[in-house]
Amino acid sequence: MKEIIYKIILLLGLCYLGLIACNQQVKNLNEVIRKAQKPVTPKEYQHAKIPDFSSHEIPIKKPSEKLFEEPEIKIFIKELEEPVGRNQSQNQVETFALQKAKRLAVEEAGAYISSLQIVQNGKLTKDQITNITSGIVKTEILGTPEIRTRNGTVYIKVRTRIQVDTRVLEYQVKALLNDDEMMKKLEEQRIKNKELEDQLAMFKTIAINKEESDKKRHHKIKDQKHNLLLGIVFITIPKGCFQMGSFSNEAQEDEKPRHNVCIDTFSISKYEITNDQYIAFLNDYLSKGYSVDNYIKNKNESLKSRILLDSNFYSVESGFENYPMVNVSWDGAKQFTIWLSERTGFSIRLPKESEWEYSCRAGTKTKRFWGDQSNSACYYSNVQDYSGDNKRKGLSGHQCDDGYSEISPVGKFFPNSFELYDMLGNVYEWCEDIYIKNAYEFHTKQNPVVNSGGFNRVVRGGSYINQPAEIRCAKRSNSPPREKLNYIGFRVVKDIKN
Repeated sequence: MKEIIYKIILLLGLCYLGLIACNQQVKNLNEVIRKAQKPVTPKEYQHAKIPDFSSHEIPIKKPSEKLFEEPEIKIFIKELEEPVGRNQSQNQVETFALQKAKRLAVEEAGAYISSLQIVQNGKLTKDQITNITSGIVKTEILGTPEIRTRNGTVYIKVRTRIQVDTRVLEYQVKALLNDDEMMKKLEEQRIKNKELEDQLAMFKTIAINKEESDKKRHHKIKDQKHNLLLGIVFITIPKGCFQMGSFSNEAQEDEKPRHNVCIDTFSISKYEITNDQYIAFLNDYLSKGYSVDNYIKNKNESLKSRILLDSNFYSVESGFENYPMVNVSWDGAKQFTIWLSERTGFSIRLPKESEWEYSCRAGTKTKRFWGDQSNSACYYSNVQDYSGDNKRKGLSGHQCDDGYSEISPVGKFFPNSFELYDMLGNVYEWCEDIYIKNAYEFHTKQNPVVNSGGFNRVVRGGSYINQPAEIRCAKRSNSPPREKLNYIGFRVVKDIKN
């Protein structure tokens, strides 16, 4: 009986101890659950080494003597914005911006690595740090470069991510400090690279000098037929038909009726005739005893002329060689084409008014070859704009800024689809036709031209002083043939033999 009682007491005791152990396990479990539900503090979040991409630059623990107890990764997010130059395509500037963003990324990483204690203790040189940086830095471009416009200028914005992984930095520093042979080889390689850079620079200088020499020699050669064209570049315009004139709300009566016209293939100069090209004609005529008084105004006659006359010899004011020839009469433009035809054997002439409008439109049906919007003009032409408004008060110009308040050099803006520059704006251009208000009523369908019925000659294209209504492919203007104005120039046509 006593043995049974002892067994019962022992059994109760074991149960009691089991209950105590079970209760402790429950408490431990509840503590685990409570900790799991507790929000993570910023300090704990930082130690968890999770990059925070919401901030511009991700804070990390400052480097110390115990830097390598744990792996360290530093991440930067940097932005770079570059303007698009007038002479650069979007692809060229985007490539340049990407390269510059990566270069700045490596520089940023190098500055960070230089600040680390182990690098400072080792007293590493700049070249040593550069060698380390190239091995532990990764850069990548985030997203697609953004294109923005401010004050008429196009900018490309690039965002780059820089990651610096210092987990192998300690071993690299020790290797650099302990391996003199490696340092010697690196120095030798650096010297070789410098020598190669010097050689490349020398070759580049030689190439540039040769190019300049070739250009000078090119201008001195007078006997070859193509050089007799004075460097004028011609664009072949394909034959085709188009609707000439306009019915838009900006159209004048002399632009009506809109009618179908067909044009045969011809070539037209890519740019307006320049000062440098025109004085070759003037000096040749002077040397033969001909008078050119009815053709131009020189600097003595007009302060805005860039043509100088000294000792019976014409020259161009320095810096204005590649500007369009202005202060030239229709007679002066026409005589230039006759002289150039005799000089080269080609048939050179002024464009017919129908050929000019066909060339300006370049296959488009809008008011301007870039579209109907006037405020996009500053990408394509030199017009009355913010720059001009500041100089010519009272004129309501285009709501943009092309960067020029006066005449600009030829070819500084985007061309039309035929690769012709300055077809609208900069300076008006003389055409072959006599101006009459109702000319379109007498047009033939094929290659129309008006040679009678009036006195003034047609000018087309508008100029740097003109407002939006005048900067249209269909806009017609006129001037007396002996008028010499500082906003009228010309381009030429070369006939193509069938």
